[in-house]
Amino acid sequence: MAVGLFQQALQDRVSKNISVLVPAIVFAAVLGWNIFIQRSFFFQMSGNQICKTIYANFPFVESLDVAKYIREHSAAGARVVVMGSEPQIYFYAHRHSATGYIYTYALMEPQPNALRMQQEMMQEIESNKPEYLVWIGYKNSWLARPDSNPAIFGWFEKYAGKFYETAGVLDARPNEAAVFLSGVEAENFHGTAGQYISIYKRKPSTEVSSKAD
Repeated sequence: MAVGLFQQALQDRVSKNISVLVPAIVFAAVLGWNIFIQRSFFFQMSGNQICKTIYANFPFVESLDVAKYIREHSAAGARVVVMGSEPQIYFYAHRHSATGYIYTYALMEPQPNALRMQQEMMQEIESNKPEYLVWIGYKNSWLARPDSNPAIFGWFEKYAGKFYETAGVLDARPNEAAVFLSGVEAENFHGTAGQYISIYKRKPSTEVSSKAD
């Protein structure tokens, strides 16, 4: 449309050949320059690299590794809970959520139902006893504010500590390749160095004790 309008505007001022060629040349130059300055995106970087560059503060690429771990270490009918707003993990893991809250933004908003929604999520998790809990240590996955109710954070720390054990941690520091930690390294990781995702597996010995509670 821009080229056509430009050609029409030139028709009465210059020759026909010039009115046709100049707009086309200008368009080709602008398009070529835009492709050139974005050449790394178009021709050099992989899809994951592009995603990580654009969405550096979101665990989209890291979600693939987390989902793969859960898929390979759980039965097809296993239930999972992602503590954060990353529902793509359920999709890539091919596992169902043990709670209806697959996004947690509303739980952090300063609105009258925030605490009730947190309590519902806690109750659903306690009732359904998911095999895996995935904690998203990314601020943008929660969007917690100074006036957000932190009740679910305290609950999670106690609940996960009692009924779950650390299966692994994906340490995804900015501008560095993510590193998967397991064993003692995962257990001693405290999430102080950048962005991370922790994976917790339910302890086999807690089934009886949780019913007694």
